[in-house]
Amino acid sequence: MSGGMGARSGEATGPKPAEGAVCPGGRLTGATEITLANPKGDLRRRQLGELHRLWHQGVRDSDPVAKGGVQRHGGTGKWQAQVKFRGKVQWLGLHEEREAAERAVAEFRARNPNHRQRLLASVRRNHARSYCERTLLAERARIVDVRAAGVEPVLRLATDNGRLLRCGAGSGILTPEGWCRAEDLAVGARVMVAGKVPRPSEAAIPPSLRRGIGVWTSMQRSRLIRPLGACYVCGLSFPRTELELDHVVPVVLDLSKALDERNLSPICAPCHAVKNAEEQRLARRAGMIAAARPQTVVMIASDGVEQTYEVVVEEPASNLLADGIVLKGASREKPAASR
Repeated sequence: MSGGMGARSGEATGPKPAEGAVCPGGRLTGATEITLANPKGDLRRRQLGELHRLWHQGVRDSDPVAKGGVQRHGGTGKWQAQVKFRGKVQWLGLHEEREAAERAVAEFRARNPNHRQRLLASVRRNHARSYCERTLLAERARIVDVRAAGVEPVLRLATDNGRLLRCGAGSGILTPEGWCRAEDLAVGARVMVAGKVPRPSEAAIPPSLRRGIGVWTSMQRSRLIRPLGACYVCGLSFPRTELELDHVVPVVLDLSKALDERNLSPICAPCHAVKNAEEQRLARRAGMIAAARPQTVVMIASDGVEQTYEVVVEEPASNLLADGIVLKGASREKPAASR
């Protein structure tokens, strides 16, 4: 790809999806903001370059190795200087003036400087905002590693809702059709970004329509379930009579997928019961929930050469939110070129 490439127009109707197994992870610039999520669902953002520095270099211990200070000695009225160093109290004497006692403490600390480095435990416990690739609902995935990926050409990508991302040309970006390399996108393509959708609601679908969807789904059983099929949730094999067809993306979440056979997969009774219980639990709750939503690319162009970084997140999510756009997480195994 030429470094002087300008904005690319979208002649095709959509990007050519890459298989998730071969689509590489996102390579991002240091200024890219990664969205982090705590167990309560609260979000915060940290620049990737800073996250990489904290992950590998650590920070100076906020407490000096030599703790202690100066205080008035009640018995003599003089100023007492002492320091706790390596678990033992070092007596630095009594002084007539406070300044002299403080100087004794400062001199001791100067002779015994703090060289300790530590990795903040909170950095290594960080979780990234991620998304279930089946339902597109928001999740959180533990960050396993943050590493430098090398200097390489980067692309600048903008969407119609104002999101702007700078990433390596081969970075995997989630689209409605699946994973796609950034270099294969064009203006007019759609990418998945952070958004919100109404919580599933049983009342949102009329009973008559629900029954019709159920009848249509039952009619697909013999064609979509093999005589000996596998449950798409647990992966175990069952005879056709013990499998049902399940809407992977729940109908109450996206009605447009109700009659889409690509949204149907065989599921065993135990897994179906668990999934239905979760959907019914969500249906009883009102409001909006976080989910990935499509946005249109309005600009994509070459944007120089820069140091890039990768983030490895735990499976099964293996994706993260970078400047508001869903990118594929890097593989645990480093590419040969970066070793």
